[in-house]
Amino acid sequence: MTPLAGAAAALLALTMAGCSAPPPREKVAERFRIELEAASDGLLKQDNPDVVGLSEDVADNLLDGGCKIDPGLGLDPVENASYIYAVNSTCLMYFESEMSELQVERGKQLLFEQIQHDLEGNQ
Repeated sequence: MTPLAGAAAALLALTMAGCSAPPPREKVAERFRIELEAASDGLLKQDNPDVVGLSEDVADNLLDGGCKIDPGLGLDPVENASYIYAVNSTCLMYFESEMSELQVERGKQLLFEQIQHDLEGNQ
């Protein structure tokens, strides 16, 4: 999946948020891997064992209510930009109803910035 397609899929998911049943762990982990690869411009590949392990840990955290706190809390926003974006995008896709209004707005802003980055890179 191209970075632009990943960002577009996440944007589409914003309109589908609010499901009553929690998503399967593998779906959450997969979405995180897709978003992380897109945000890192392909440097962090989805099939990298470290990325797979991280995605499973992130999925467990998010399924345990991790989207209720700011995913970037305590992290350097520059050094961890891809991670913060991937967590925010995954939270927006599956757990938007658990997020504060400020978190949702910040997550959407990161999503639009990624789409803009992808569009500029494809010109």
